[in-house]
Amino acid sequence: MHTNDWVLQEFNDAPFADNRLNKRLTKIANSFYGNPESSIPQACKSYAGTQATYRFFSNNRVKPEVILMSHREQTIDRMRKYDTVFAI
Repeated sequence: MHTNDWVLQEFNDAPFADNRLNKRLTKIANSFYGNPESSIPQACKSYAGTQATYRFFSNNRVKPEVILMSHREQTIDRMRKYDTVFAI
């Protein structure tokens, strides 16, 4: 699966009331996909992208549980395809 496809599948349905937050989340996730250990400036590769990411995480409407909600749902959907799932 292509990076952008995976990111869209995992995070595109995040339940933010403002669709711009969903779009920003997918951009951020795509930036970190190849190098999850990167700092925000390293992953974003531009001043504008870095500032947008900091603004995203500073937004009062952005909560960790909301970010993880669509990712969790996608994980559950994948697990349903198997009789046995090993979790570590």
